Amino acid sequence: MYSLLINCNKRKSFKIYHLLCSPDFDRISINIYKILFKHFSHNVEMIFYNMGNHFIKHKNTGWSHSSFYRMLTPFLINAERLIHLDGDTLIFQDLYEMYNLNFNDNYILGLYEINSNGLDYLGLNSSIYINAGVA
Repeated sequence: MYSLLINCNKRKSFKIYHLLCSPDFDRISINIYKILFKHFSHNVEMIFYNMGNHFIKHKNTGWSHSSFYRMLTPFLINAERLIHLDGDTLIFQDLYEMYNLNFNDNYILGLYEINSNGLDYLGLNSSIYINAGVA
């Protein structure tokens, strides 16, 4: 999150960052984020969505809670466009260009996984695997 905040252009219109919280995202974690966001209050509004135990019945489906969160995002957040980034994604420049990519007639854009080592043993075709952490 810090790499995203430190690299965003303060003059651009990126003002809202939404965090979809897993059931184990506790008050201490939220307070740590609040301290971080205070340093970037010029263009950041923080909104937490706590998903609770909504997906507990899907625990053994092979899908992670994060995957379900991504599918629900358009129903939770009223926005023309969204960029989904996993928490472990490092950002090295402003995301303005990425946000304004031409979607043509596509509903969603994704990135091919660059480092796909280990996907083949999972039965996934590493040459067509889309990185779900950035969408």
